Amino acid sequence: IWSGIWAITILIVLFPDVIRTFAQTVFISRLFDLLVVGGFILVITMVYKAYIKVKKMEKKMEEYVRKESLGEAEKKKKLH
Repeated sequence: IWSGIWAITILIVLFPDVIRTFAQTVFISRLFDLLVVGGFILVITMVYKAYIKVKKMEKKMEEYVRKESLGEAEKKKKLH
């Protein structure tokens, strides 16, 4: 993924006119504005993916804690 990002960055630096025409087709007047919008999209995507992973991990932890606590309760119940 990082190699792809660097390759795209190098292409943008070497051929800025291609990106400029793309920016004009999506009605963005300056190239910097296009890069800022792209950065926002990238950051929002990364935050969303991290949020989903955290929620999955929270669910797994909750299930594990419940299973462990029920197991401990069963052990105590058998002892008494």
